[in-house]
Amino acid sequence: MGQLSGKPSALLVVSDNYLAKQLTESLHIQGYKTVRAPLARDCYSAWSSPERFSLCLIDQHLEDQPGYVLAKYLAENKAKNVVLFGNLTDAEMRLGLYKAGVNLLLREPEGTAEIIAAIEAMATPVVRHSSKPASVV
Repeated sequence: MGQLSGKPSALLVVSDNYLAKQLTESLHIQGYKTVRAPLARDCYSAWSSPERFSLCLIDQHLEDQPGYVLAKYLAENKAKNVVLFGNLTDAEMRLGLYKAGVNLLLREPEGTAEIIAAIEAMATPVVRHSSKPASVV
């Protein structure tokens, strides 16, 4: 997964106004600038310069197009850190999205806290600690 660096900006594609407001506030606290696209067609318009977004957060339940279609498009067109959340029960679809380059799929997250925690985990380098000494060959 790509690291989030610098002054990150997020493309937030969420139809639900209340959820979008919560996510925008949470992302702002994390230091993100957000650009909201309430519909898929708004996202396509905002996508004229993909390098400006360090994160694309997409709701599966958009009013004008399923979020997975948009997530796949963004992943195939140089998006960094594409996250799709919502009712994602079709295993074959999820596998196809990962193969297309979608970074993270959150199935039925319990709210904005879980979504933000997942985004933070994407930005944190993985450090593995071992209690066993390294083997010498």
